[in-house]
Amino acid sequence: MLKMMQLPVSGVLCFAYQATKQLFLRLNRGLAKGKDFLHTLAYVLANNFIDPSINHGKASISVALCTFTRIKIKLKMQYHGALHKMSTQYGSTVRYTLKVGGDLLLMNALIGREFSATFLGEHICFCGQLVPEVYRQNFCRECFFTKPEASPTIMKPELSKAHLGIAERDLEFEQRLQLQPHFVYLAKTDRIKVGVTRGTQRPYRWMDQGAAEAAVLLELPNRYLAGEAEVALKEYFTDKTSWQAMLRNDPCSDALEDAWHRALEVLPQSLKQYAVDGPEVWSMNYPIAEQLLKIKSLSFKEKGDTFSGKLLGIRGQYLMLENGVFNVRAHHGHRVDLEIR
Repeated sequence: MLKMMQLPVSGVLCFAYQATKQLFLRLNRGLAKGKDFLHTLAYVLANNFIDPSINHGKASISVALCTFTRIKIKLKMQYHGALHKMSTQYGSTVRYTLKVGGDLLLMNALIGREFSATFLGEHICFCGQLVPEVYRQNFCRECFFTKPEASPTIMKPELSKAHLGIAERDLEFEQRLQLQPHFVYLAKTDRIKVGVTRGTQRPYRWMDQGAAEAAVLLELPNRYLAGEAEVALKEYFTDKTSWQAMLRNDPCSDALEDAWHRALEVLPQSLKQYAVDGPEVWSMNYPIAEQLLKIKSLSFKEKGDTFSGKLLGIRGQYLMLENGVFNVRAHHGHRVDLEIR
């Protein structure tokens, strides 16, 4: 006899792709036969379960489950491989996807679950090579000093020279990166900050930073001009975030629209021509079930380092656990064993 289990649907295409791919891979490997097919189906659902807080109309997926299998959806999940920076999707609540090795985890649905991670003592460099340690920003030492993706202009856009036809490390790459529209923006994290991002990175840059609000101030034709504008505005606004204050959700009393108009007033006259028509404020809400009062950083330094705890929320690239916060982006490329209960 069959029972029908109703599962709420959000992001149906994403779910269908991930679930179908994993199911057929396991079938092809001979991992799902007879009753095991149903256990495999439960495994796939547990690994791709859609956040039940999201409900799009009456859409649902009906899954036939045999009553004698005693399947439990909340299975222990184990993953192995390199961590990747979480990808984000803008919406009423920011949605996060974490890649571990070849697996994709829909993180919003895992808030409230127990996480345990162990560092395996290895890193995957930006170049794809397995290295014993990273030098900076997920680059081995050689890549950090040779790859155009790690050049100083990445952190300091005012140093850009591609608009002059001058190569720093790789002119073709630098022209693709630098000679495209860039935004100068104001964002509210723990306070009002100024920043630069490529036109294609709105609003992803703001979600990565954990901004509560953000608004574009200038749209400029290249990275150099955006860097010049940022340098000018750093006399009046910070370009840094106190991540501890942000994760505590310390109140910021400054109004973003007021800051936008103030920034426009103090800009050099030559840059005011690039101002957008007005402050279009984007608001970001993060999946946080319980706010942290004390902030303790969790990190991996040596092989065997581990952390565990219940996931209470996510903001920026930080996993907010009951006993500390883990910066996923800072550990991009670290190979781990991850278990979720």
